[in-house]
Amino acid sequence: MVDSSAALCVQETRDVLAVNPFHEAELENSEYPLADSDSECDAEFRDVFYAYEPEFNASLDDDVLQSWNMSRNILAIDSTTPWLTPHIVITPASDTMSDLAIAWFNQPNYYQDTSKLCLPPSDFAENPSFSRSDAPPIITSFLPLAFHPISVFSPSKFNAMIEGCSHERLSYFNVVIALRRQIMKAVAIMANQAANSFRERYDSALPFSNIDRPFSWTDPAEFVSGGGHLMQR
Repeated sequence: MVDSSAALCVQETRDVLAVNPFHEAELENSEYPLADSDSECDAEFRDVFYAYEPEFNASLDDDVLQSWNMSRNILAIDSTTPWLTPHIVITPASDTMSDLAIAWFNQPNYYQDTSKLCLPPSDFAENPSFSRSDAPPIITSFLPLAFHPISVFSPSKFNAMIEGCSHERLSYFNVVIALRRQIMKAVAIMANQAANSFRERYDSALPFSNIDRPFSWTDPAEFVSGGGHLMQR
């Protein structure tokens, strides 16, 4: 019922619209008549596209995918149909100049010039400066040097620091003993002042008048000794 109604409506619309004879003649005399659908255009485009498309190389694709998977910084999602859909590869962003500077300044043996640091001057009493310094290596030839791992801990520098601390301990031994005596004396004086303040509090009877009453002797021998003169008479 619906199909017949739609066909009737289309037929009535065609009957109502006037036919332009000039337009009909122009369509008949045209060299490129309009196609009923786009199937012919799609077929021609598909033929041209596949003619210039290179042949899929499976071995080359496997080698490239394997190189991507070997890197820890790359996330590769391989495609099940690589000849139709490409692989998805996510790579990290390229390092900027600030990233390179951070990595360079935070290396283990980075030399810092103390005269160019934005830091307060170091206290030489706590951090004495050592006169010993490692001399720079003398290059006698321009041959490439052998690769050696970067040393994180230097036993020679550690021993030099321990030796300097030992000399400092021996030279300032008497000074340290005198300072300790002064500190102990000051602590004793502070303890004496605190004891005097507590003693003054307990000597005053006002705060404890309602709690501790004044002492009074209640021994019955007092009455016996007081009445002894009566017995002598």
